[in-house]
Amino acid sequence: MSCGNLTALIPALFKKAAEQAPGMFGDTQSSESEEPHTAHYLGTAMTDKIKILIVEGDMPLAMTMVSLLTRVGCNVSAACTGEKGMALAVEKTFDLIALNVDLPDINEICCELKQRHFSRHTPIVFISNHATIEDQQDGLNFGAADYITKPFDASDFVSRILSHINHTTVHA
Repeated sequence: MSCGNLTALIPALFKKAAEQAPGMFGDTQSSESEEPHTAHYLGTAMTDKIKILIVEGDMPLAMTMVSLLTRVGCNVSAACTGEKGMALAVEKTFDLIALNVDLPDINEICCELKQRHFSRHTPIVFISNHATIEDQQDGLNFGAADYITKPFDASDFVSRILSHINHTTVHA
């Protein structure tokens, strides 16, 4: 499967994931015509107006992250390379960017995102296989809002992502 059409495949892959793991993502009987789910997090109602960009080269993991965040009402776009992620970040405004720091050229992409006016204040959450304290400290010192190590717990992932959205909203 090519990563070029990742975002277009999200609904079909979510349905497939839900069928393979009933109950993992909550109600699997939802249809596209239903109202989006609303998450109530830290006292703030969040709907699909929250825009998140996922940059992850591991397609099954990317689809899981997209599915988890979509189920709580987020509007999620996905890219499988840093270059494609940067193109999406230039094209759209995001409330949060979660990116795999193990992808090639991701340091340059992250620096550029932090310098551009449209994304300068956007929280960037690093996702990585590197789990040492030094790696996490380096990521946070580099400017990451958070550093999530793989493998991660699904509910912890969603909670941490939403906490940064809420923090940004409250302090904006």
